[in-house]
Amino acid sequence: MKRIFILFLTLALGVSVLGGCEKTQTSDEVAKKVEESVTNKEKNTTQEAVGDDSKESNGKAEEENKPIDKNLTGLELLKSVEYKVPKSYVIETDMTMTDGSVSKTTTYMQDSSTRTETISALTPGKLIMIYDAKEGATYQYTEGEKTGILMLDGEDENDETMEMDMSAPSLKDLVDGASENIVAKLDTLDGEEVVYIETTESEEDMGDVKVCMWYSTRYSIPLKYEMYMNGAVVIQSVVKKLEVNINIDEDLFKAPKDVKFEEFSIDSMFPG
Repeated sequence: MKRIFILFLTLALGVSVLGGCEKTQTSDEVAKKVEESVTNKEKNTTQEAVGDDSKESNGKAEEENKPIDKNLTGLELLKSVEYKVPKSYVIETDMTMTDGSVSKTTTYMQDSSTRTETISALTPGKLIMIYDAKEGATYQYTEGEKTGILMLDGEDENDETMEMDMSAPSLKDLVDGASENIVAKLDTLDGEEVVYIETTESEEDMGDVKVCMWYSTRYSIPLKYEMYMNGAVVIQSVVKKLEVNINIDEDLFKAPKDVKFEEFSIDSMFPG
């Protein structure tokens, strides 16, 4: 939750991390590392990457999920879906905001560590956020700058501002927090079997807020996400490309040595 909050706070405010002119690892260098480390060299579309039953990962055939009873809906359906996220993946996502602006994000995940690279009109350069699971630390910086921020796990856990999350929750979180009347049904999205989930809440300051999500039944990954306020769409996120169970260079999940990171706390932004 903390990592997503920092990402979207920066995007919303258009804030870049203060820094100088020393260059960090460039986009081309990162792309080259990924290219060299990915064992599956074929570049597929999202539909091709998630729809090939015969695809093998690291020399082992993927286990098939148990068939889902197509007659189930709502909470019963959600409880019947196997929550099985790939051990590693690379996802390319486009997020469109209410003003029509689009941010493009590439997310790498392996062994619980993540790296997110976002290009947006609201930021002066590529925003990079790294979560090192072994260290329990989140690093954020703007590509090309020499100063970034650091957040450690366990800080500000009780701060309500952490709930400012614009991303789709995990399928497991939805199941754990779902009520009996949640809307959920099997559907298809670009030929891929998905669970369509819809939730609506009324907020005093924002009115009715509806969220629609399309989760891959194979990988429990949200392939599409939409948020509506008073009937108007304000956020739409769509996965454009997905590669799963691949080897990714571990260096991508390490903080760059040429960037100085200063420890950051939400309390420093909202004193008192």
